Amino acid sequence: MINEARLKGIDSLEWLDIKLKLLTKEDLPTICVWRNSPEVLPFMLPKVHVSMSVLLVWLNKILNLDTWFPYIIIYKGQKCGYFELKNIDYINKICESGMFFSPKYIGCGIGSYIMFIREAILERLGVDDLISNVSIYNVKSLSHMRKIGGELLRKNGDILTFVNRKKERRSRIFSLAKAINMYDELINLINISGKLT
Repeated sequence: MINEARLKGIDSLEWLDIKLKLLTKEDLPTICVWRNSPEVLPFMLPKVHVSMSVLLVWLNKILNLDTWFPYIIIYKGQKCGYFELKNIDYINKICESGMFFSPKYIGCGIGSYIMFIREAILERLGVDDLISNVSIYNVKSLSHMRKIGGELLRKNGDILTFVNRKKERRSRIFSLAKAINMYDELINLINISGKLT
């Protein structure tokens, strides 16, 4: 069962023109189309076409876990992507993170803002380090890993596993926020992360 104290403040987050809300069954048809699109599927793990029934089983399995938070990303009122924190280990303060976008929104710059919101969620959950598994062919995600100081842990076939440690990640994210004149907004977002609605 979800720990309500942990969930409070992270079930629906709004910042600027972006909203993250926990995924529901109603979102699955949209997620299914995006995930199976030729622009997204080659970078998914695993790289297999998934059906609605498979997604429904998956969502029912994770829905009541306090170690997996799947979100639909909404930008200016339009659903545009999927973001998740999963395998959250509250003892060791580490989790996995991933996201993908509707083909229409790939490369539109929303990822940086999701990265900022992710920091607020991590703060709220008390999680320090992130693990990310990235295909060697996913140039945008590899660039993102370099941007936030990803440290290569291992290579398994065409999958690279990175760890993003809090101190290095925060330093780089704050530098990025300064470069795009969003530093004060980011600090405020992280500081009030428990009060987001």
